[in-house]
Amino acid sequence: MSEFKGGYRTEVARFELIPGERELFEKHIETRDLVDLAGRIERGEPHEVNPNYGGQGYTYLYPEAEDLGRVKVALINDKWKIDWENKRG
Repeated sequence: MSEFKGGYRTEVARFELIPGERELFEKHIETRDLVDLAGRIERGEPHEVNPNYGGQGYTYLYPEAEDLGRVKVALINDKWKIDWENKRG
């Protein structure tokens, strides 16, 4: 079977896959990176999220796929706020 149909490739365009991959990355960081960061916050260790320790109140996490962009993570009222940015900065 050909990978072309009607003169076009049959694979899904990359920009259509990005939202699903971002959701998977969010689930991944919620179970690993954010749990570790929350543990450091509870123990009172210096970290990049707490302004009392010289942090800016947020941190950036970078997925392996560069076209996903980067994720800005901040802890607001004991809840993680996750904002996606399209460029890697």
